[in-house]
Amino acid sequence: MLGTKEASPNKDNPPYPYGDYFVPFGSEGLDAFTRRIYGAVRDIAEKDAGPTILIVSHGMAIRRFLTVVPALAGDPTGSIGNCGIVKLQFADGKFTVEKVINPNG
Repeated sequence: MLGTKEASPNKDNPPYPYGDYFVPFGSEGLDAFTRRIYGAVRDIAEKDAGPTILIVSHGMAIRRFLTVVPALAGDPTGSIGNCGIVKLQFADGKFTVEKVINPNG
């Protein structure tokens, strides 16, 4: 998501939400990133037949995914820190947040 600014200190980033700040550094805009992450998780949920799926990602990807989930849509202010856990249910083409465990929040 950060282009050439990947692995740079968070203190060097502008305040969240970033919008298109990282585009000049070879990244995609925040909306495109959000669509890509949501689409990837949705594809996994739709194609996997198992009862439980584990997806591991970094906090920003999880944070952006959660802005699209109906229960949290429009509330991108929360932050998922390192080792955060989000338990979701996927049924009838919809995600439902069952639990958020945020050890840094």
